Amino acid sequence: MKIFFIIALVLFSNLLFAQSTSIFLDGHFDEWENYSPVFIDSVDQSEGEIDFQSLWITNDSLYLYLCIEVGREINLQEENLIRLIIVSNNEEDNLYVTYNFGERKLTLTDETGFQSDYNHSKIELVSAPTVSSDIFEIRLRTSLFSNGTDYFPSDSIKIKFDDNFGAGDKLPDSGYISYYIDREKYFEYPKYSITKKDPDYLRVLSYNVLYDGLFDRQEIFARILPVLSPDIIGFQEIYDHSPEQVAQLVGEMIPLNDGEQWYNGKENGDIIVLSRFPILESWFIPSYSGSSYGNGAFLIDAAEKYGTNILFINAHPPCCANNEYRQQEIDAFMSFIREAKEPGGELTIDENTPIIIVGDMNLVGYSSQLNTLLTGDIFNNSVYGDDFNPDWDGTALEDALAPVNELPLTFTWYSESSSYVPGHLDYIVYSGSVMEKTNSFVLFTPVLPADTLDYYGLYETDALNASDHLPVVADFDLSPQTNIHHQSEIPGDFKLYQNYPNPFNPETVISYELPFESRVELKIFDVLGRQITTLVDEIQQAGLYNIHYSIKNNQLPTGVYFYEISADEYHQVKKMILMR
Repeated sequence: MKIFFIIALVLFSNLLFAQSTSIFLDGHFDEWENYSPVFIDSVDQSEGEIDFQSLWITNDSLYLYLCIEVGREINLQEENLIRLIIVSNNEEDNLYVTYNFGERKLTLTDETGFQSDYNHSKIELVSAPTVSSDIFEIRLRTSLFSNGTDYFPSDSIKIKFDDNFGAGDKLPDSGYISYYIDREKYFEYPKYSITKKDPDYLRVLSYNVLYDGLFDRQEIFARILPVLSPDIIGFQEIYDHSPEQVAQLVGEMIPLNDGEQWYNGKENGDIIVLSRFPILESWFIPSYSGSSYGNGAFLIDAAEKYGTNILFINAHPPCCANNEYRQQEIDAFMSFIREAKEPGGELTIDENTPIIIVGDMNLVGYSSQLNTLLTGDIFNNSVYGDDFNPDWDGTALEDALAPVNELPLTFTWYSESSSYVPGHLDYIVYSGSVMEKTNSFVLFTPVLPADTLDYYGLYETDALNASDHLPVVADFDLSPQTNIHHQSEIPGDFKLYQNYPNPFNPETVISYELPFESRVELKIFDVLGRQITTLVDEIQQAGLYNIHYSIKNNQLPTGVYFYEISADEYHQVKKMILMR
């Protein structure tokens, strides 16, 4: 019976959305659950090689979106020979678009056979996630021009992926997949607000200003910062100026009311925090004993306005191929948070103190680093202690996932001249159990409408000329009623929440609410309806429950799974994705 129920649920879901769900390119893949793959490759490759599995495709009026499973965890922009090849379906056009992901090179072949090489910016290509994965989202512009020639004039194209220039796996194994570009299709892009919707919301800004650019390019920042008007700022890459100098300069750019000031603090070489609220104390968090590298924690007194202090971490782990030290630094400041939540450490914070982590995290390597940041899964337990649940309700922290204004994706680093595609390097992560995100965005002035630029006094090039990193903004409601996970009221109805994180590896949390005492069964199934495990089988009192599910001790493959709850007469099933 459960098998038929699950299959019916999936079929109903596909019919309901009719494959029109908007895509938000953020490396989380939730929206793709509402689409059917256009191709599933059943041919297995040798272990350790690229093994293409499923491909999803959709588009809106401007962009083509693809989601591809590659069979093993890789970094899409390094050390692979995966190619995307797109061909006009009109044989007379003889037009080819080839993008080599590992070499980060675009080749356009025109109708005469002439080839031209470019980088990602020619087709506005973006991929996600920036960290390693075995599944990726890709976006590129549907209208491509070279020497005045439209590369997709007929709206009908053919697509394929291959590995090692065709010597490895292919999807499909022969030929191409035909796809029609519906230029009348429109997606709803994420909504955002440049100004705070409510003056009582807390606005947080994370900004890597590129080698003291705040001082070297003052006229640009003097336009950007007043528009954003943050309450707390985490700056990175301010090496040669004191926090007092930064506070004075920002005070000139964002004047405060009489009696107010920009409180300031600095830890390590380049991270500075400014706050409209007093900074009570700060701590340097080294990546290992005796290290001169690390990050900073700041205890901010926001009690007068919000009735609480705030633990604010500003971080800038090392870049690029330095996976080992980047992991160490993230392990270290997450360990600091764990100890701050427990008596006896350098700092002991009150229960339900909001926790905010910001910074240029340089997450361009292994996915384990992002997993540690969100879930508290410490990589090196022998040095940094036990894994822990970083939010107060026993769940993971939340990623603000700020969308780029006017675009259906998120990236925080951008360079048209670099071979690397725009990436999600800068983060605002927070304890969602005690604060509610009400708004977030990445300021990217090149795509802001002209009237918006005029209204705010910004120039189209401001974001790019200020820094190679973009300002990341998030607004939060810290009023007491936002503490939904700690409310004492009895829930008014049964409710099953979406698991988090999703996709997950190796652990996720499933939450549900019971309005009265009930016998609860919570089970996991695969796509064939086979039961994997039973998580709960007992009578439970009314309230909110957070159930942890870990696959550390089994060999479940990447794929879609289902969790099913039965409580009294309530019955619900939801999908989740395991990503190895």
